[in-house]
Amino acid sequence: MPAYESIKDYTTTARWLGKGFHQETDWVIDYTGDWKTGDYGAGETEKYRVGSIGDGLRFDFRGDGVDLALAPNLYGGMVEARVDAGAWRELDLRATDAHAQHRITLAQNLWGDKHHLELRVKQGALNLDGVVVKNSGAQTRQILAWFALGIAFASIAAIGFLLWRRRGTLP
Repeated sequence: MPAYESIKDYTTTARWLGKGFHQETDWVIDYTGDWKTGDYGAGETEKYRVGSIGDGLRFDFRGDGVDLALAPNLYGGMVEARVDAGAWRELDLRATDAHAQHRITLAQNLWGDKHHLELRVKQGALNLDGVVVKNSGAQTRQILAWFALGIAFASIAAIGFLLWRRRGTLP
């Protein structure tokens, strides 16, 4: 069936998380190791995944930043993460608090739109309640700022050139 083949081909390229909150059960997140399920209430959305030492996850996302949302009041140990096959960065999960909505920032101010994240539990446990992909538009603002700066320098150079042409020498 041509329609089935088209959808099958599309789903292999559509495995990425976009801007917003994504539950830990999202089909895009690939888990490795022996993750377990925990809960902090009776509702379906009050469940989370528990990763132990050596467990990991990976996913692709489109945005300029990404956070982990942790289960409330369940502080874990240490994880290490990397974006786009860069250097591994160690993060202390005990650094969360209620004012930060129990989130840990894994990456921010990234250039480009498509990224790949890998994470592994290094010490203690990771109580993962979801993933938050951010797209703040900071990259666009940076590009516009550099563009404006370039225009300013070009204007100064043009004025200097016109003054030189008028007087015949530079001041």
